[in-house]
This record gives sequence, C-alpha cells and structure tokens, in this order.
Amino acid sequence: MFPNLTIGPLNINMYDAMYGVGIIGMFVICLLSRKIYKTNLVRAIVYTAITFVFGVAGAKLMGIVYSKTLEAVSDGAYVPDSGVCIFGALMFLPVFMLLLALCSREKYRKLMDYMTPGIFLILGCAKFGCILSGCCFGIPYENGVYTKHMDTLVFPVQIYESICTFTVVAILIVLMLKRGKIRYGSLYPIGTILYCGCRMFWENYRYYEHAVEYDFLGKLTYWQHWALIAIIISVVWLAVLYSQEKYRDCDIEFGRIKIKDSVNSLEATIKEKKKEKHRKKAKKYQEKSKELKKKK
Repeated sequence: MFPNLTIGPLNINMYDAMYGVGIIGMFVICLLSRKIYKTNLVRAIVYTAITFVFGVAGAKLMGIVYSKTLEAVSDGAYVPDSGVCIFGALMFLPVFMLLLALCSREKYRKLMDYMTPGIFLILGCAKFGCILSGCCFGIPYENGVYTKHMDTLVFPVQIYESICTFTVVAILIVLMLKRGKIRYGSLYPIGTILYCGCRMFWENYRYYEHAVEYDFLGKLTYWQHWALIAIIISVVWLAVLYSQEKYRDCDIEFGRIKIKDSVNSLEATIKEKKKEKHRKKAKKYQEKSKELKKKK
C-alpha cells in the first residue's frame, strides 16, 4: 500500500490524489460529451463543478447519517466519526440535481444522464484510493494481501470493488454513446443497479471492526442496506421511465438525427396531409356547386 507519496518537499496523500484524478476525469468526460447533450462550454464547466460540490455535500450528509444511525442502533455504545461517506454522493445527488435543474431550467433527465458517467468515475477513483491507502480492507484471508492496519493478510476486496466500478463507468459511457438503445433519463438508475449489485456481493468480504456494522439489521451489513435501498429506488425509477410514453420525448442529438425534431416533423407531415385532404374536398364541393349553377 502507498498511502503517501513524497516528491521532494511535497508529501502527497494518495487517497486525496485519486479524488483529484476522478475530478479531472469527470470534467474531461463532461467536456467531451457536451455536444451530445447540446451544452455549451461554459454551462458544461459550471454544471460539472456544481455537480461535484453537490456530491461532496451528499457524502458529508451520509457521514452524519452513518454516525447517527449506528449510535442509535448500538444505544450509544458505538459512535463512529461522521467524516465523509462517498456512498452519500450516490444516494443524495439526484435530490440535489433536481435543484440544479430547476435553477438552470434544464431537463432533469438530461442533467442526470449528462453527469452520471463522471459521477461513477469519481466513485471508482475513490475505490482505487482505498487500495493505495489500505482502508476499507477485507476479511482475514491466507492468500490475501498484507495490511498494516491488522498486521495480517486480508482479502483484497478494494481491488475487486474498484474493477467493478470502473467497469460500470465503461458500460455507462457506451450506453451514452448508444443513446438510441435506452430510454432517456435511465443512465443513473442503470449505473446504480450495477454498482450496488456488486457492492451487495463484495460487502460479504469486507472487514468491520464492530459487530453493529457487520450485522446491522437482518444479517446484512450497514452498507448492504443502503445498497438495497438504492437498487429498489432505481428499479422503480426505470419502471416509471419505461411505463410512461411521454418519457420517450427527447431533444438530445444522436448523430445527425434529432428525435424531437423527427417527432415534430412527423406531426407536421400528418397535419399537412389532413390539410391537403380538406383542400381536395373543398375543391370537389366547389366544382359540384358550379355544375349545379350551370344546370339552373
């Protein structure tokens, strides 16, 4: 593990450095994909910066919830440091993004789709930071890796979580580029289901110092409960998207085809055909009227 890197007079914390890599990566993804979502350069930078701030706020809020709930369940016997819990960025960000959508008058589903790959990239980088700093390690394992925190070999759960998270990022980027294959606004719930599904599994191999975290309620760990809640919310989210026909409407440009423009064009064609049909009937009635006048 390499928690710190010393370069001359600089002493760099690798966990914080990986956060920095994630932030830079998020900006890069948003800047490269801004044309897909018809967002100018200034808006892309502002939206990305605000989304990151909202993510930090969500992580801090989750830290408070984490501390208070464990204190309540253990009757005050265990009060962990609230700190920052990165999972909060995943849970609370959609609520904060709703505020951004209202203030910017952007479509909520557009903003969520636009920011989703970058959000999960930061999450993946944070997991990689856990590998370097040696935190969030696994249960004792004879074929594992050494950690100084327990002075023994442990299961390298951070490595597998990091691989799974970066895989989710890759899937989201592919889906973003293949927008016609999924419903508008579904990137975030898809990413959440994939990530939390992996999290539910790998939590079984994570080490917890206190029993209240490992056996929180119903034989599930504390974070398995949150992952399960996130999966349920995401499934409902997708069910609503795919059951409502109105959510098909989209003004995002895919290549040279604009779905909304195509729909408007189709409606205009139908209206024009109706007008043409009406003109033909009117002309027919006028001809009959002329014939009747001639006969009289």
